[in-house]
Amino acid sequence: MANPVVKARTRVPRPRFAGRWHAPVTLNVRPQMADSPAIHEDEIVARRRARETAAAVLAGNLPCLRGALALLSLLDCCRVPQGDSDQLTLLSIASAIDHLPLGPERDHWAPAALERMAPEISAAEEHAGEAVIRVCNNIMARFDAV
Repeated sequence: MANPVVKARTRVPRPRFAGRWHAPVTLNVRPQMADSPAIHEDEIVARRRARETAAAVLAGNLPCLRGALALLSLLDCCRVPQGDSDQLTLLSIASAIDHLPLGPERDHWAPAALERMAPEISAAEEHAGEAVIRVCNNIMARFDAV
């Protein structure tokens, strides 16, 4: 008959969460507060700036591509849910235009290269314009109370 102590030592314990990822547990949170986390000051500032940027794009004071890039970085600070349609739209626009000289980096480009890129920039503005306007309207409605 096998020795039970030896048998127990040779068994390999299975991990508690075998093959599953789990979110970190937050302690000392009341159940009613877990659904609506507190908004911190930096998030309030980011929401205001996102609303101002969206208003500038809608008013025509900021080109839509530069506005899309600014809004994408601001939405990261605003705690929007993962997979948010506005954030995904801005992300797809940003990935399509990441090679274009927009904003202050234009100062470092040669004038001949900027001339060659001008048609591509204007085509990207036309192509992404409607989507950026839709996202700006959504942001204005979403952050209306800020």
